[in-house]
Amino acid sequence: YKMVSRVRNYFPNADVHIWSSISNTVAGAKLHRWRKSDFKKYKALNMTVHLDDPDVVEIWSHLAHAHVLILSQSAFSMVPAYLNPNCVIYHGHQYVPPSN
Repeated sequence: YKMVSRVRNYFPNADVHIWSSISNTVAGAKLHRWRKSDFKKYKALNMTVHLDDPDVVEIWSHLAHAHVLILSQSAFSMVPAYLNPNCVIYHGHQYVPPSN
């Protein structure tokens, strides 16, 4: 939440989208790391939450074209981060996105 708050200091009308999965975890059906209720605060802070979107290409297209892309520590967003020519923010990961 803090990073989005910082971005909104510069872009108060930023259209923020969050992509995540609650069913397609690495551990499969044995372990569900996230629940739908875990994303309530994002919605309360006027962020659009996308859960379990099936079209990876569409998701990556959104991420690759974002004006500001904030990465999680998931490797899922690394490909769009490399393709994004704009501002890419990451807080540490085993893979390092290119400097913009």
